[in-house]
Amino acid sequence: MTGDLFIKWIRHFIDHVRPNSEQKALLILDVHSSHKSYEALELAQINSVVLLCLPAHCTHRLQPLDVAFFGPMHKYYNHAVTQWLRENPGPTVNIYQVSKLFNEAYEKTATLEIASSGFRATGMSPFNANIFPDHMCLPSLTTDTPEAVPVTENKILNENLKDTQEPENSRAQALIIFESTKEDQESGTANISPTEPLDHTCLPRSRDDIHKILTETCPFPQSNVRNTTKRKTGCYQDVLTETAYLQSLRDKENEKNQQQSNKKNDVKRKLVDEREKKQQQQKKSQRNVVKRKLVEDESSGEENPFRLDDDEENCACLYCNGLFSRSKSKE
Repeated sequence: MTGDLFIKWIRHFIDHVRPNSEQKALLILDVHSSHKSYEALELAQINSVVLLCLPAHCTHRLQPLDVAFFGPMHKYYNHAVTQWLRENPGPTVNIYQVSKLFNEAYEKTATLEIASSGFRATGMSPFNANIFPDHMCLPSLTTDTPEAVPVTENKILNENLKDTQEPENSRAQALIIFESTKEDQESGTANISPTEPLDHTCLPRSRDDIHKILTETCPFPQSNVRNTTKRKTGCYQDVLTETAYLQSLRDKENEKNQQQSNKKNDVKRKLVDEREKKQQQQKKSQRNVVKRKLVEDESSGEENPFRLDDDEENCACLYCNGLFSRSKSKE
């Protein structure tokens, strides 16, 4: 998909859907760069088409085509290819059979039931904000990086932790007691007095304490922090046809055009300067050649037939009768 092709597609979409200000059309897209051209977004805003952009790396869960359509179509297409190979032993599937086989798979897949199931499975229609459970977000914890905390706030947090810290570490005490009793049981010297009360403060009291102990003893794997420079990515915007986002795109487009025009002007100016510099060098070289010839003639002692005396150089003009020495330049 390219920007020009998407503009043609959205014009085709507008001609067939015919949205208006009272009944707007919602078009759900991914974050591909071809969907963010200023011309396409302006065309959609003028014709009452709302472009909703899905978050990056989530289309396998949020895009109805990926969830409910592509899977069955791939299955039906493979079945059609297998059936064709059985009926035509020997030759392979080429470009002349692909359209027919794909048409068979598409007719079986493009049904109202599959289309509605895709929107229902992604929680779009009917709308369901709790369609995805929390455990589906756990893999993202491995790539989470802690936010940078200022030094002053970090000192305050450490002081607060010191003030609220318990006098004894209950978890460490519980582990020490567990290790000692385990060693005594293995050696057969365990003496447990029924009258001696047990210290229940060192044992976990609730599910949160158990969860805390488990996360500390067996935490989730974390990826190493990369020291490379983060690549600049496109700005994410949920609704692409908003006026503020269009204005930002317009400003970026104007800035880009201004930079291109400045670059062209710099190139032209550079070419003109180089041409003028070259002409000056040529004139200078010509003057140097004339001076060198004059010096050579004087050194050889030969009289230059084109050289004039002072009186002849300061002769009067035939028209105005003025001396040559009193005339202005270029006259």
